[in-house]
Amino acid sequence: MKKILSLICAVICVLALASCGNTANAPKGMKLASNEICDYYFYVPQNWTVDMSTGVASAYFSDTDKSNMSFTSYALSKEMTPDEYWETLKMDYSAIFAELSEPEVKETTLDGVAAKQYTYTAKAGTAEFKIMQVFCIKGETAYVFTFTATPEKFAEHIDKVGLVLAEFRFM
Repeated sequence: MKKILSLICAVICVLALASCGNTANAPKGMKLASNEICDYYFYVPQNWTVDMSTGVASAYFSDTDKSNMSFTSYALSKEMTPDEYWETLKMDYSAIFAELSEPEVKETTLDGVAAKQYTYTAKAGTAEFKIMQVFCIKGETAYVFTFTATPEKFAEHIDKVGLVLAEFRFM
């Protein structure tokens, strides 16, 4: 059983790596950061580094500026709204971060589907982060976009984050 699971994981990793950075159908100045296992297209700026090492579609800006964005999806065990989804995560986040600010919340969309954007700050040890998350519930799946940066770097990248969200597509 372990050998079968290891083989499946290896195949998934190879497929993920093979699709990283695909620019054939990407919007101008962007590259694909998701793969065929995902049921969406997540494009990031060309100058960002795609990183699938954790199994999550993600990218970071540089070795010296670790600002990053990721996109994940989760099967829901029950029907819920983006606000309800945030409340479930907020409890987990409160256990992880020493300080968690109240989020600024905005209505938005992902590929025409209603979503909510939450922007907040969090402290882990001495490090402070500014985080923007977009939650979209489509069918029985929660789609989560996360952009994390230091407060100083957040404003520097937010325009590119807007482009990434505008170019996101469900399959």
